[in-house]
Amino acid sequence: ITFSPLSNKTQIEMIEVFLFGIVLGLIPITLAGLF
Repeated sequence: ITFSPLSNKTQIEMIEVFLFGIVLGLIPITLAGLF
């Protein structure tokens, strides 16, 4: 298995998108819990 900068960058972007999706999913739940 070779770890090239390109694949590493892609992996980081996938993680960022994944975390971004989680945050977007939690915001409505948090707002629903507050009100």
